[in-house]
Amino acid sequence: MAAAATTVLVFEHLLTFPQEVKYVWQSRRISIWAMLYVWVCFNHTHIATHRFQPQIRYIPLVLSIIDLNFIFMEIKSNTVCRGFLLSEMVTVTINSVIVDGILFLRVWILYNKSRMLAFLFTPIMIIQAAAMITIGALTIGPLKDYIHVGPILKGCYSFTVPRIFTFYAVPLLATSTTMFFMTLYKCGQHLFGVRFMRMPIVTLFLRDGVFLFLTILVYSAAELTIWSTLRPTLAEVVIMPAMALHSVVGARILLNIKSLVGTQCQGSLSTIPTTATRTAMTFHTPPIPRAEERVPWYLRTGELSDSSDPEEEELEKELYGAV
Repeated sequence: MAAAATTVLVFEHLLTFPQEVKYVWQSRRISIWAMLYVWVCFNHTHIATHRFQPQIRYIPLVLSIIDLNFIFMEIKSNTVCRGFLLSEMVTVTINSVIVDGILFLRVWILYNKSRMLAFLFTPIMIIQAAAMITIGALTIGPLKDYIHVGPILKGCYSFTVPRIFTFYAVPLLATSTTMFFMTLYKCGQHLFGVRFMRMPIVTLFLRDGVFLFLTILVYSAAELTIWSTLRPTLAEVVIMPAMALHSVVGARILLNIKSLVGTQCQGSLSTIPTTATRTAMTFHTPPIPRAEERVPWYLRTGELSDSSDPEEEELEKELYGAV
């Protein structure tokens, strides 16, 4: 499964590399979406410039390669196994929380960048990360005896895995479900309000939100089933595939946003108007070109046109401020 996950990640990198170069590396300025695409960093200067820049693109690939090495390499030290499993758990947790951060940014934009929403979800995401790391540490800490599950697979497989590990998937599933239904409600409200007229941004947010939630739901169900009912040596089976899927879908969502809006926007994240001042400012929005690449039907979006709907125009302005 780890080999399959690595193959999927490599294939995804090759498939989307032209879009990555165009919409991330050739962008005239570094935006929050571009930084989310690459690695994690935190800027202490202002709450509007907090930058969570993941791992969702390259770190999962590196971790998959390291994981493959541990699977096929004979390890005789329990300390080495414990250290590897802890580092893997922390990296997977950070990756999962950051993809949840992408969901939060989309919800935040849909709800007009509500400060109350930001103050509510920031501690929730911190609690989520702390809960997942705590559960992982309580699971890995007591592990003592490791076995080989076959003549080829010589990695770290424990005889016993505490059942508390079953709850590792619960915090991520809970927050993702909450943000999915918030997205569903707001997008449905927009679409019902205009009697399902074409709203490319709302449609993009709704479609990608559904796709990501279904991905999380499927692999969370697999994790809960394996960790609660099957033998302990299978505990690691779904970890790398789940992270690979998370990485692929998260990166796709960011590329979709970049390709929809394009790279012509000006300004910086620190100049985004707040809810209190937005009505007093005038926006001059340049035309947004459609991406030239041919994309699969499930990633296809419509062109941004001169929509007369104020909700769609407001979302367009918000995206121009962040992309």
